[in-house]
Formats: sequence, structure tokens, C-alpha cells
Amino acid sequence: MTTMTKTKTQDQYDVSLMSITPEPYEKFASKIVTSKYDDLFSKLGENQRLKCSPEAAGRVAAQLKNWLKAHGHKNVTTKSRTNCGDGFGGVWWMEAKESQATQAFRTKIAPKASWPSIRKAA
Repeated sequence: MTTMTKTKTQDQYDVSLMSITPEPYEKFASKIVTSKYDDLFSKLGENQRLKCSPEAAGRVAAQLKNWLKAHGHKNVTTKSRTNCGDGFGGVWWMEAKESQATQAFRTKIAPKASWPSIRKAA
């Protein structure tokens, strides 16, 4: 009968493998998002349609949103449509501080009602 011997693996918490260096903590620079769409996205302006295949519209909109955020744009909104009436899809970049619909919604919210001070006994 043969017995298998367990090979000793290196312990990741082995103190002899650790060392101290005089290197202060530095926050790493945020990743720059690069993609095959870089040239195209850099030419796209707000409220311009990026014409694409209907199947690609949603994915391209997500890529555009990530690209815009990585390049310093704030309050980024992208919209996509799979059917724009010409057989193609479309992607738009819309940068607005807050839409009027959102502002109207926020003003219509009623404040919380206070808890009744007198409760009816059961």
C-alpha cells in the first residue's frame, strides 16, 4: 500500500516572507478607461446621437457613461434607443444638473405625518 505524502505549500502568512520598506502610502491614480470607442466618444457632444446597430445601443450607452465619468464629467446621463425609425439604434449623452421632472417630483412629496398623540384603546 502506498501512502501519499502531502507536499508542503508556502504559507502566505509566513513572517519570514514579510518585510518593511520605507515607502509611504500613496493613493493610486484612478484608472483611465480606454476602449475602442475613445476616438468616437471624444467627438460626441451633448444631445448628439451616436448612430449604432440596434443590438449594440444598450452596451454602447453603458460604455459611454463609464468613459464620461472617467474623464471628469459629473451628473452624467446616457440614453439609448434600439429603434430610431431608420433601422438603427441611438445613444445620447445628456448632462443636466437636475431635470425639471425630477425637480417637480421632489416638490410634490408631502412631509411625513406626525404620529397621533392619542391612541384609541382596543
